[in-house]
Amino acid sequence: MSLRKHTGALKSEFTKEWSFSRTDVSDNGEVSYVSEADERDLRPDALRALWDARRAQVREQAKLAFEAAHPPPVTQPVASEPTTPEPKPAPPEAFRPAA
Repeated sequence: MSLRKHTGALKSEFTKEWSFSRTDVSDNGEVSYVSEADERDLRPDALRALWDARRAQVREQAKLAFEAAHPPPVTQPVASEPTTPEPKPAPPEAFRPAA
């Protein structure tokens, strides 16, 4: 016996928004309130933009957290190598003292 998996349409939980309201009714002896459901279609383009923005935000937060936890190594000059200052350039001819 083989098991088959089937795919169906996207569930309405992801494509619809539901809101419920409760309304009081006049005293008629039967019920004291009525619940109404309102169904709205969600816009997939707006949802995609929202999720893309959230994805970028989470990536930036993860990058900052990783960089804070793993700072780059600091390179320092080796102590055995003396550091020499760069030589100063010679002054122009007009400013040289006369010999």
